[in-house]
Amino acid sequence: LRPGDAYLHADVHGAASCILRAKRRRNSNGVTEALPLSEQALREAGTFTICKSSAWASKMVTSAWWVEPHQVSKTAPTGEYLTVGSFMVRGKKNYLPP
Repeated sequence: LRPGDAYLHADVHGAASCILRAKRRRNSNGVTEALPLSEQALREAGTFTICKSSAWASKMVTSAWWVEPHQVSKTAPTGEYLTVGSFMVRGKKNYLPP
C-alpha cells in the first residue's frame, strides 16, 4: 500500500480484501502526489467486498469499511499470531453506508 490508497474489507465470512489505488500526478515541482479517492470509488470497492461474502447469498444487509495504508500491517502484536495471508488492522475503521 502507498500513501493515499485504501484497504477495504467487511466483517463478514468470505468477504474479499480490496486495495483501492489512488491515482498519482506529478506537480510543478516534480514531486508525485496522490489524488484523493472519490466517495463513489470507495462505495463501489466496498460493494465488491460484500458481493464476494456469505452476506450476499443470504441477502443480509451489511456494510464494508476502509482504512488508510498506515493502519494495515502483516505483523501481529507481541504474543499473537496471524495466519498466512492475514492482515492486522489497527485504529478506527471508516464504515461505508450499506
